[in-house]
Amino acid sequence: MRMRDGRRIRVKSRRFKRIVACAGTLVAGLVCVLTLQHGLARPAIDPAQLAQGQALLQQAQAADVAQAQAQVDARAEAQRQQAEAERQQKEQEEAEQKRQEQAAQQEAERQKKEAEAAALRTLRKQFKGSVIVGDSITEALADYGFLPRNNVVSHRGISVKEADEQMATVIGLAPDHIFLSFGMNDLPYFLGDANEFIKYYEQQIAKLRQALPQAKLYVNSVLPVQQNAIDENAYYGKYPEFNRALEEMCARLNLPFIDNNPYVEGKPEMYKSDGIHVVNSYYIQWMQHMAQVAGLDG
Repeated sequence: MRMRDGRRIRVKSRRFKRIVACAGTLVAGLVCVLTLQHGLARPAIDPAQLAQGQALLQQAQAADVAQAQAQVDARAEAQRQQAEAERQQKEQEEAEQKRQEQAAQQEAERQKKEAEAAALRTLRKQFKGSVIVGDSITEALADYGFLPRNNVVSHRGISVKEADEQMATVIGLAPDHIFLSFGMNDLPYFLGDANEFIKYYEQQIAKLRQALPQAKLYVNSVLPVQQNAIDENAYYGKYPEFNRALEEMCARLNLPFIDNNPYVEGKPEMYKSDGIHVVNSYYIQWMQHMAQVAGLDG
């Protein structure tokens, strides 16, 4: 190379010299390799140059492979990171959705409890001058705090035939409204005989009417019995006949018949495991139904 003044510039860079030397060696080596591969006429071959050229070619190929593998690894790592980010985002979204569902469920339960508490306060006012008389199903009204004890006259396992003591208690309380609820224990007690059941039921009604002529009487239906209880005692399966007999009796005696079956029929979740007794959620519905039929004011 020459400058404007014509002086020659000497190349002093050792690095440049090495690059030039390597390039020359590589070219020579490639020429030799191609000559061998394609059967061309052999020039005079320097074995050292040939070996060095082959080594450089292998290094270049290895560098290309390493670069390609690095690109593949980088793409795989990027995909892994993206998948991990998507997984974490999905987990966060699912956790948030679950949290919102739990919060909504808790709020619904809170509102339900508030509504039940408000309904119960109203019902207690409505039943202030009333008495519900019956068996263990009736007794749960007092046991679980739905009504005060002086609004419930009951005895576990009692039959209407054996209810003389309970009727005497009712007469002593002198309520304005009397709700009768017998029949579940009477199914096996009377061996499924609806006529015997009605005979003793009418006798108890007559006592109440004679002692409390101003009181209004109401007769509740016998609740359906689940199949597991019927399997243990077939007389429980007679409850439809008992209910028909009760309806006929009420029509004959001019008494309101309160059919509570729609609240539990076909709803096994409303029953306890024995298939006879009902769960707590039944009672507010039952009380509301009785209050509605009787026209009780709150």
